[in-house]
Amino acid sequence: MLPSHQLIYYWLSYIQSIAHDLSELSLPLDSPLFRRGQALLPVPRLTEWLGPNSETLVSPHERLKPPPGNGSVYVIQGRYTYKHYLQDNTDDKNWGCAYRSLQTLISWLMWQGEVRAQRLPSITDIQTSLTRTGDKPKSFIGSRQWIGSLELSFCLDEMYGIQCRLLPVAQGSQMTSTAAIVLSQHFASGGGPVMIGGGQLAHTIIGVQLPDTSIPGVKPSPTRYLILDPHYTGPAGNLKQILDKGWCGWKDESFWKPTVHYNLCFLPPIRPGRV
Repeated sequence: MLPSHQLIYYWLSYIQSIAHDLSELSLPLDSPLFRRGQALLPVPRLTEWLGPNSETLVSPHERLKPPPGNGSVYVIQGRYTYKHYLQDNTDDKNWGCAYRSLQTLISWLMWQGEVRAQRLPSITDIQTSLTRTGDKPKSFIGSRQWIGSLELSFCLDEMYGIQCRLLPVAQGSQMTSTAAIVLSQHFASGGGPVMIGGGQLAHTIIGVQLPDTSIPGVKPSPTRYLILDPHYTGPAGNLKQILDKGWCGWKDESFWKPTVHYNLCFLPPIRPGRV
């Protein structure tokens, strides 16, 4: 066995050679390139947990056409699992949308290797986590109570040590002025899906289109949001229906209810240097 100082030298040389090879291939040094979730063909256990399989779709937005108009488009990078009502043999219709959005956020973290890949936490697991934080009483477990962006941030911190950033929007009519630029910066920097809660509804934002106002004589495109809707109750894994009916699709500003208060939950950026 080599002495410890020679082992250290060996591994440093090996890491430097990998960095050199990545540089030669013009590949980034701060993106997760060699994690299981980045494989062209995910390993079987990963597809069992996160899809794609007969019931679970992965990154369905990749089959969408680009939004119309001349705006700048910013879209999520990296895989995620589309979670929605009635999956996992659980009837959560009309109350489980935020839980499903949270599962989608967690799936993105797993696909990127930010947290250990495993079976996604169930709704019961999420409720149990909230009782451990002290935010909910034990009677909350097994209930059909809604949760919101704040509870999502509690769960991500308690279960994975992930600290999120919350962005309040006073009312839906101010969504574009308050959040659109922030969303574009988030996705441009490699950020993950964003949960948004308002009223009694939750959705997941995975992209944004900003209007281009620099072209003289051309009417700018409206601001649009790429929405992953957890309220889908149709056949699981039916990509055509999900795309054709807009369960994953681009929505304009009228999608947000003008007088409703919203909160956005942003995952932190991928930690640099973890390839």
